[in-house]
Amino acid sequence: MVGSENTPYGVVVSREDQAEYERGLAKTSGNFKEHEQQFWEGYFAFADKKWHEILKEINEAEYVEGCKRLKLPFLPQTASVHAWRKDAEKRFQTEEEKRAFWQAANWYRQRTPA
Repeated sequence: MVGSENTPYGVVVSREDQAEYERGLAKTSGNFKEHEQQFWEGYFAFADKKWHEILKEINEAEYVEGCKRLKLPFLPQTASVHAWRKDAEKRFQTEEEKRAFWQAANWYRQRTPA
């Protein structure tokens, strides 16, 4: 955020630094697409070893997104996040199932910004 007298609590950077930052952000989707396969291979290698630990970080949106994209039924939105995590833990057992779920659950992070 570029600061002014009206932003006393904001992070203040120069307009040039902000422009450089925004140019970098604009390149992220293309860079991700270029290295997507490498990213997912590395992520799955990490996530498979720490499945239970990482599953504790899943939130409602990721759980629902993952199940919807995989065309699987999912717990009602009234269920607790703990119930969703337990469901995912029981449902996705094989490496292939885990990979499919993680990629589907994180699909929103892959989309190109509008």
